[in-house]
Amino acid sequence: MADISNFTQDGAPLFAAFAAAASWAAVFTNQRLAREALRPRLLLSPTQVYDTNARGKASTTLVILNAGHAAESVEFVLSAGGEYSCNPAGRGLLRRDELAHVSAMMLHDRDPRALAICRDINQQVWAFGSSKRPKRYNKLADPASVWKDFYGESLDDLVSTGCNVELKPF
Repeated sequence: MADISNFTQDGAPLFAAFAAAASWAAVFTNQRLAREALRPRLLLSPTQVYDTNARGKASTTLVILNAGHAAESVEFVLSAGGEYSCNPAGRGLLRRDELAHVSAMMLHDRDPRALAICRDINQQVWAFGSSKRPKRYNKLADPASVWKDFYGESLDDLVSTGCNVELKPF
């Protein structure tokens, strides 16, 4: 029969190793959560009114809400009906709980799409799509290449149009 002293002598190093692994996992998790807390979180909502004007264009809007840390160098792309608009969002900085409201007249489309690109305080580049998960880029990427990466089509195939941008507190 096994003696309890043998069990404690053999089990103590195993228990210590398990405790060290759990401690390392906790530190790793806390570091990851701290990095995520400093990351911008842009929420995009592209919408389009069904009514069209005489030219067949409808009022198209994009609301960008920053629900995370400050986002620097914010640029967006809004696309509907074979047209797109690509501009910086106001002065290029969206603070936490700040909105950028984009409006444009574009051809009617059932599924307007949007993309926003920004940098976090560590100068990492993030891209947010209206229906896709955020993606990190190692270098400052231009909106055209990120659009192609997100949606698989080139902005060169679309017609550029103008838009209005307003910044508002949430």
